[in-house]
Formats: sequence, C-alpha cells, structure tokens
Amino acid sequence: MFALLGLSISLGMIARLERQGAAELEAPVEELRQYVRNTASAHSDETSWWQRRAKKWLWAAVTDMVTVFTIATSWKAEVAKKVLGIAARKVVISDRSKSYSWVNAASSAGHI
Repeated sequence: MFALLGLSISLGMIARLERQGAAELEAPVEELRQYVRNTASAHSDETSWWQRRAKKWLWAAVTDMVTVFTIATSWKAEVAKKVLGIAARKVVISDRSKSYSWVNAASSAGHI
C-alpha cells in the first residue's frame, strides 16, 4: 500500500485507474489524431530509445492547434503516413529523413 494525498492505495488500484484513464481518453485522443491528419500543414519529428532490448520511437506531430505524440515500434514511412495523413497537398515540415520520402518535395520543408 502507498499513501497518495493522505489515502492508502494499492498497486492494483493504480493499474486499474491507469486502464480507466486510458479508456476515457481514447476518443478525445483519436479526435486530435484526426485533426492532425486533416490539417493543411504539420511539423513532425521522431526520436528513438531502447526499452529493454527493443527499440521504440516517439513521433511528434505539431500543428497550429494541437500536438500529438505517438509511440511506435518503427521509424518507417508507414508510421509517418498514419500519424500525418496522406493528403496530397499537405505541407510537412520535418528533417526530411527516409520516413518522409513519400511527401512531395514541393510540399516539404526542412526544420532547423
């Protein structure tokens, strides 16, 4: 048992509250992801880290109104497409790595 704000709480209760919180946030987070996919432009970047023996990537998509983070097991273009959407006229500001090779060069800008 742990004390939290003067209340006793078990590890099982913490896990339960995490699951409940994740379930409650699923729909609003999907709305934000859809906003990123539909917006005219987005900044995007990704970074990796090791978790145990598996490499993970944290993708960030930043628009004028929202920022969405996605954890993925890959650095491939398929992830970028899923995060950003594939609208032909979308302007993507990125580091122009291979993950963004599908973006039309005229619709791509490098970030600093």
